[in-house]
Amino acid sequence: MALPDILHTIEELSQARDARAELAAAYEARKADIMRQVADELAMLDAEYAPLLAAADEQIKTLEQDIRAAVLRYGSSVRGSRIQAVYVKGRTTWDTKGLLRYAVRHPDVLTYRKESAPTVQLRMIKAAPAPKEAAAS
Repeated sequence: MALPDILHTIEELSQARDARAELAAAYEARKADIMRQVADELAMLDAEYAPLLAAADEQIKTLEQDIRAAVLRYGSSVRGSRIQAVYVKGRTTWDTKGLLRYAVRHPDVLTYRKESAPTVQLRMIKAAPAPKEAAAS
């Protein structure tokens, strides 16, 4: 695909994202109208369930911490009927900058270097701020 075609497709993507954003805004506006109609009932429901959910969350958090600590001490994965606690060995990392400095004097180490294929990320560009008017003197 040639550069003009890529630029055309990028602009088409921008327009598609704008159209989707407009649809999402309309959806959210209609949803807000509906939610206003049931807000009082939802507030009572929230008040009833909030402390129960908080207690359940605290119990889950404590159990998860206990399991993680126990599996780390055990040193191996443990499989329950519905949850598996997977023991993950610590990762080995290398100082890439240091190795590249070392490779200057020992180029044979570069035979062990692997580089992945390039990828493409799509990023939104923030609108440039409008230029400020020069103050009248």
